[in-house]
Order: sequence, then C-alpha cells, then structure tokens
Amino acid sequence: MGAASHTHEWWANLRTGGASPRTPPQPVASSVQWVRLAQRSPIYTVSPMKIRVAVAGFSLLLICGGAFAFHGAADASRGKVFTVELSERGFNPQLCRISRDNYVQFKNVGTTIRRVILPGVGANAQPAFDSGDLKPGDTSNQQVFPHGGTVKFHDNYKPELTVTVLLPVFTAEWEDICTPLAVGPAPTPPASGCPVKGLCAVVLPSIARDR
Repeated sequence: MGAASHTHEWWANLRTGGASPRTPPQPVASSVQWVRLAQRSPIYTVSPMKIRVAVAGFSLLLICGGAFAFHGAADASRGKVFTVELSERGFNPQLCRISRDNYVQFKNVGTTIRRVILPGVGANAQPAFDSGDLKPGDTSNQQVFPHGGTVKFHDNYKPELTVTVLLPVFTAEWEDICTPLAVGPAPTPPASGCPVKGLCAVVLPSIARDR
C-alpha cells in the first residue's frame, strides 16, 4: 500500500468513527524525494584561506600566552629588597649581585654612626644616594636599580669601606647573590707581655758593631 492511500484510509476511518492510530502515519520519502532534498540542502565548506587564518590565530594565542607566562616568571625575581649590613669593620657583603628592578638598603649593625654615599657624576655633583646618618640599628631608605652596570657605594666616615652592586647588562635578570655572611665577634687584641711564661720569644738588645 502506498503512502498516499495509507493516509487517505486514516482520514476515512477518522470521519466514520472507525479504529485509527493516535497519530497519522508519516509518509515515507521515496528515493527520488531524498535526492531532491539532498540537492536543496546547503553543504558547508571551509576554504583553505579560512583554515590558514584559524591556524595563524591559534599560533598567535600560544605565543602570547607563553610570553605572558615568561613575563610573570621574570617579575617574580624582581621587586625584591636586599639588605647590606654596615659597621666599623665594613660592608657585608662587599659584593651584591642582583637583577634589575630590585632594591638595596643598608643597615647599621655597628656601634657608631655610619653614612652611605653613592657619588654623583661630575666633580661637584650631588650624591646620587645619601643614606644620611644611620645610628646603630637604623636602616636606610631603599635604592632601586633599573639599569645594568656596576655601582659602588662607600662609607662617608671611612671612605675606604666600600660595597659594589653588580647588575646584568645584556639581560634583565640573573641569579641574585646578596646575602650577608656570618661574621664572628671582633678579635680581642693580645694582652701586653707574655701570657704564658716559657713560650714567648726572648728579645735581645741590639748590639752595636763597628763599620
């Protein structure tokens, strides 16, 4: 029985009160109808240009994501504050190696007033950094170093005491090494005379001789 006659029978039974299914039967499309439907259905195609654009966009996303991740890792090693100790015996450490965009401050761990100076450029230039007088236990203000190179500070009251801050030139960061070394107490000067009898050298008087 064809699809059209089956549908006609369903409506006839419905009008006469005869038995009929709950829903009208669905006609079955013939092979010719399926071919016509396929011809009318649009087929979505992707051009090679669209594929290249999509690949380029994904590659750019990966590159930008990697750059942001690297930038975040680099920032983690910047903005740190390093403390250099200062006393009558000198700076500790005497060489401070740090990455750019980090800070250095000076702490007086001695018993007398100290003052840290970074000379300016030129004969009569003002100091590029001046901590002012630091009493024992005081910490100076912080100095940032955004550029690479070598910077040398000295003690204003004892200029032979110096500390060198070393920064990378061809890169923005490297391994930071700026930790004060453990320093023991100042050595006690020896007492006058011979503390242990029999272990001291005997000083003989000078003997004149003829020429």
